[in-house]
Amino acid sequence: MVTLVVKDDAGIELGKIPLTGETNILDECADAGIDLPFSCHAGACMSCSAKVLSGFEYIDQEKDGDKYIETDEDVCLTCISGPTEEAINAPDEKIIELQILM
Repeated sequence: MVTLVVKDDAGIELGKIPLTGETNILDECADAGIDLPFSCHAGACMSCSAKVLSGFEYIDQEKDGDKYIETDEDVCLTCISGPTEEAINAPDEKIIELQILM
């Protein structure tokens, strides 16, 4: 099981949700009522970028599409990123903590 913790740019928690891995982080957050910024929904504009505070090793950065631009090593694009299969199938809970860059 993978749990996502989303914080705003001030570090205030916006929400905490389980990730199924069926789609990208952006869409899973939207389905749970957490609105994240986005524009292109294709991994090309960086509007959806988030700083990974913890759990980077549990993120597949191209789960829902190809990455067209490079990001810093601690930043993911939520519109194409999702949890790794290994994290989803792990017997213990894995935590991904993101800070939205606004």
